[in-house]
Amino acid sequence: MEIKPQPANIFVLITFAQMNYPLQRTSFSYKRTGIKIFVPEESFVKQQYKANAGMFPYWSKIWPAAYAMAEFIIDNPVYIQHKRVLEIAAGLALPSLVAATLADTVCFSDKAAEAVQIAALSAKENALQNTAGIILDWNALQSIPAADVILLSDVNYEPGQFDRLYSMCSTLLDKDVTILLTTPQRLMARPFIERLLPFTVIHAVKLIETGNITTQVSTMVLQKKKL
Repeated sequence: MEIKPQPANIFVLITFAQMNYPLQRTSFSYKRTGIKIFVPEESFVKQQYKANAGMFPYWSKIWPAAYAMAEFIIDNPVYIQHKRVLEIAAGLALPSLVAATLADTVCFSDKAAEAVQIAALSAKENALQNTAGIILDWNALQSIPAADVILLSDVNYEPGQFDRLYSMCSTLLDKDVTILLTTPQRLMARPFIERLLPFTVIHAVKLIETGNITTQVSTMVLQKKKL
């Protein structure tokens, strides 16, 4: 996996409500797949949220688990080819953008409108016409677009959400949906991961390097096992 910033003069200014996000276009490259993706300038995001006494927007960064998901999709296209794909809590949606090169349709979703709009800009930049973006919060999940495959990248970071997240996964698996889940190996998330093991048909571990940091990431393929 390689992520490259493009020349410094390639910026886009995108406006949401009362905040402007300068975006830098970067590129993800793995094997023969190349994706251009817009990422908010980290220094600007931190500055704005400190000024507003807010919480850092986790959607505004591409995390190691997203890279692991993107690489797994490329290495294992059978799970994505000719499928309807939905990514929940997608953030900047790198896995969705990669999946769109193989799938019939891809829907990326996040509870943050900013994330969805930036991901849509990246999809347009890559001329991916089989994608759509929606605002979706798994805490208020009434209905979701029809999907064969669900992508969940680094969603299990808040212990208070683990029961709700497990319930969502269980409900989706009951509908014969395949779930691809990537997560860094966090000790506090171990009980949640162990609850998913009965549904796990593949459990792979990969080292992802981002900058000077190496992160061990698990990829799990979840399916309801037939009796």
